Amino acid sequence: MTEKSKNILLFSCSVIFSLLIIEGFLRTLELEDYTLPIRLNENGFVTHKFNLDKMRYDGENKKKVHIKTNNEGFVGPDYQIAKPNGTLRVAVFGDSFTEAMQVDYEKTFPYLLEKKLKNKVSSTYSNVEVLNFGTGGTGTGDAMLFYHTYARKYNPNLVILAFYLGNDVDDNSKYYALKDKMLLDQNNWDNVTPPDAAARKSFVGIKDVVFRSSAIIRFLDRVFRSSVPLRTFAQQIGLYRPPLVESNQKLTKYDYYYMVPPDEDHKKYITYTSELINNFSKQVQVDGKKFAVLFIPQGMAVHPKDYFAYINERPGLSTSTFSLQYLEDTIVSGLNASTTILHLAPFFSSIINAGNKELYLVNGQGHFNEDAHPIVSDLLVSTTVYMLQNTK
Repeated sequence: MTEKSKNILLFSCSVIFSLLIIEGFLRTLELEDYTLPIRLNENGFVTHKFNLDKMRYDGENKKKVHIKTNNEGFVGPDYQIAKPNGTLRVAVFGDSFTEAMQVDYEKTFPYLLEKKLKNKVSSTYSNVEVLNFGTGGTGTGDAMLFYHTYARKYNPNLVILAFYLGNDVDDNSKYYALKDKMLLDQNNWDNVTPPDAAARKSFVGIKDVVFRSSAIIRFLDRVFRSSVPLRTFAQQIGLYRPPLVESNQKLTKYDYYYMVPPDEDHKKYITYTSELINNFSKQVQVDGKKFAVLFIPQGMAVHPKDYFAYINERPGLSTSTFSLQYLEDTIVSGLNASTTILHLAPFFSSIINAGNKELYLVNGQGHFNEDAHPIVSDLLVSTTVYMLQNTK
């Protein structure tokens, strides 16, 4: 080996060794667990990794929380497919609010629902099982496919769709191209692939893998995001997606669903959402099960100060042109009379107004905090008991 080759080798080893030292040091400064708790299966569905049972740092709650998943990749313990005699089964669907990985698994509303129902229906059922099929980033179309593919075989007595008014309509817009299939009988859903499966693959693609694997990359990411010129450059070369802000009113793409009245494009997705919920309810009832939909409001919908602050920061908006309640009312107006509808906003508002209490993380704009989950579970308990006692 020549002297030049030795020097190159020595230099390369020194660089690698230095990078390893820096990597290790930066990792000691990090609290968050960057391993991905979700996976993309062969059908394009996003589920969680199998059989997780660990403490994981949540960046939104700023602490470690207990997460638990089962052998099918959903939150909670394993359940046998054949329903034991005397068992009441409830299947809950929704997005990250239902998944609820911002709080300990034992403090989530599906877990609390199971625990509380056992005391309420013990005279009729010897056991209660609440199966949580909530998965972050999903909408009603995904929930329908999860029901058909995963939940139906468990023979639930009751199906609850937890619908988040912040972004579920936009999530449903992705399924608009599949409208003809999604509004048919569920036997037509066997070969339906989520329309954004390719985009989901990119989420767990090379960029995401590199980001989650290296503390150095994560440090550089924070540096780039803190500088407007660097962030703009990164967007231009494709490292970052452009920001969601779409107008000089500082609106995000989700805000247009709250316009009074909405434009034709957004209106058709709102109408489609009602149609999806109606067909979901129909398919569940055809199976001989009961169905209910729980509407989850944005934090600022129940925190007036946050709502007015949001409007005041955006020129051209007013309470007459931007209504959070309008979206919920419009969706509900398109639902069948046979659908049981639960409105969470009034319960939250009464509690917040009575005690000036926060029920959402991140100054009222994030996911549920630990105080919110018991309130949600109480509403679902009373509804479940009522639905079991009354057949429409």
